[in-house]
Amino acid sequence: MPHVGTMARAIEVSPYDSSLIFAAYEVQDSLQGGLFYSTDRGANWDQLLIEESAEGQDTDLTDIVFTIENGDSIVYVSALYDLDHPSGRSVYKITKSGSSWTVDQDMNGSSTSTGSLIVASIWDLELTATGDTVIAVGTDAGINHPIAYYKALDGDNLWTPMTTSGFPFEEGKLARAASMGEDTLFVAVDNEVYYHILGESSWELGHSYPVGTDINVLYYDELLVGTGIGLFSHFNSGTTVSNKEDADLIPTHISLSQNYPNPFNPSTNIEFSIPNNGLVRLDVFNVLGQQVASLVNKPMVAGSHSVLFDASNLSSGIYIYKIEFGDQILTRKMLLIK
Repeated sequence: MPHVGTMARAIEVSPYDSSLIFAAYEVQDSLQGGLFYSTDRGANWDQLLIEESAEGQDTDLTDIVFTIENGDSIVYVSALYDLDHPSGRSVYKITKSGSSWTVDQDMNGSSTSTGSLIVASIWDLELTATGDTVIAVGTDAGINHPIAYYKALDGDNLWTPMTTSGFPFEEGKLARAASMGEDTLFVAVDNEVYYHILGESSWELGHSYPVGTDINVLYYDELLVGTGIGLFSHFNSGTTVSNKEDADLIPTHISLSQNYPNPFNPSTNIEFSIPNNGLVRLDVFNVLGQQVASLVNKPMVAGSHSVLFDASNLSSGIYIYKIEFGDQILTRKMLLIK
C-alpha cells in the first residue's frame, strides 16, 4: 500500500476467536485498497486477495462483519465500485476452509432475491443484534441513488432490497453509514438520518443536519452521529426503551423483539414493549400450533419488559412466540438446538 492516501476503513476482531482480526483498506483516488488478516492478535498479517491474483493493491474495501453459518466461520466485506475502475463491487463473502479462506462475490444474480446482480458501492455493513440478518447500505453504481439491502441468514440467504417507501430514493444522494438499534435500523443519507422499525412498511426521517454536513458514522446506544464537525447524540431515537420511570420515554407502539440468543439452549430472553397499561399475553407454540408455554398473562405497565424462556423440557426445533395486547398480535420464530 502507498504511504499517501491509504486509509484503514475498518478493523474487526472476530467475536468467536479473539486472535483473528480483519482489516479493510481504501487507497484514495485509485480504487486499489486491500484486505488483510491476522491470526495472532495483530502480531503478523497476511493479505487476502479479493479480485487480484498477486499481493499488492487490490480492491477498495469499507467494512467487515463476522458471522457463523451452518457451522462455518464467515466474513462479509463491503467494496466500492467505480465505472472507471471496475475492479471490485458490492459485497464479498469469505468462508473459512480449513486453514485458508475462500472469497466469493456475494451479490451476483444467484445470491439475490431478484435474480439480478447488484452493482454498487457499499459503505457500511451491519449485523442485527440477534446475528441472523446482515444489512448493507450504499449507493447504486448505475444512477447513484442510495440503497439498503438485507440478507436473512436463517431464511432464504438472499440479498433482498429493503422498502423504498419514505426513503430518499433519489439520484445523487449517498447512504454512507448505518446502525442497528434494538428493533430499528438507522441510515445516514447525506445530511439526514432515516430510520426503519423492523417489520413496518416505510422509513421515517429522524434527524436533519445543516445541508453539507458529512455524516461519517452512526453508532447505536443510544444513537450517536459522527459528523465532520463533531459527535452528536439522540436519546431514544425511534426505538423502544427500557426506562419505565420517565413518561417521555414510554414507547409509542407495541413491539416484540427477536429473542436472544438465537439459536439458544436451553434458555433465551424475549423483550417486548407496550405503549400503555393493559393485559399482556405472551405464549410459545410449536410448529403444529400447540401451546407449549405461557410466559405472561397479566396486566402490565407501559414500557419495555424482558422475560426469560427456559426450554429445558422441550426438544430441538423451531418455536413461535406470540404476544397479544388489546386487539394487536405480534409473532416471531426462534430456534432451540440441543
